[in-house]
Amino acid sequence: MGPDAAGRPGAPAPLLKPATQFELWSPQTILRVRATPTPTPYNTHFGAYGLGWFLRDVRGFKEASHTGGLPGMVTQVVLVPEQHLGIIVLTNQESGLAFTAVNNFIEDQYLGLPAHDPVAELAERAKGYVGGYDRDLAAAMKQVALAQKAAPKRPNYAPFLGRYHDAWFGDVTLAAQGPQLWLRAARSPRLVGQLLPYRGNTYVVRWRDRTFHADAFATFTLDEQGKATSLKMKPVSEETDFSYDFQDLDLQRVP
Repeated sequence: MGPDAAGRPGAPAPLLKPATQFELWSPQTILRVRATPTPTPYNTHFGAYGLGWFLRDVRGFKEASHTGGLPGMVTQVVLVPEQHLGIIVLTNQESGLAFTAVNNFIEDQYLGLPAHDPVAELAERAKGYVGGYDRDLAAAMKQVALAQKAAPKRPNYAPFLGRYHDAWFGDVTLAAQGPQLWLRAARSPRLVGQLLPYRGNTYVVRWRDRTFHADAFATFTLDEQGKATSLKMKPVSEETDFSYDFQDLDLQRVP
């Protein structure tokens, strides 16, 4: 579980050298620890991201964790080496709070925390998350409705059409389908969405796959002739899952 296991008599050869393990669990990027009105049971002071691991302190112990997911399933791995504790939670649903509840129930007992109901507590938090995304999306769509009323029946999408390239993500294509403007990602076939007018050069990308819960703003930069040169995106809500990191894309139009 940790580098301290290496070198013990009769112990199997470690998969990683202690120095490598130490580097993986060394902070590389500082993460914000959210302020709360009252101290949390874990008394966490610091948060960071190592090399593939989220890192924080819990009740004075170092915790390393990692999550992953696909449509229909999410997972979590949590390690507390000083407690010789490792927890793996596999689920067939899409709520990160669900695996957090299972993990916390187990981890709390090792940390000596008073008994409580993490399922009930996190269920209350989930209401805020879902409500927050729905509220932000509803506000965006309200503005879309106003923009659509003022828009011409046959909008001129010519300044936006074409291929846009991001060095990491690859190409996305903007194409007109009748009176509609659609975005398609070459490397992510399911990432297909209609662009709805919002304000000025900004649109709301409404993904055809509604299970994403990740509609996004798309803002075009225009040149002096009114033709798009680049495209920037960001989620419509801060409650959007962090894996939809549209804000990191640098989509430049391909001549």
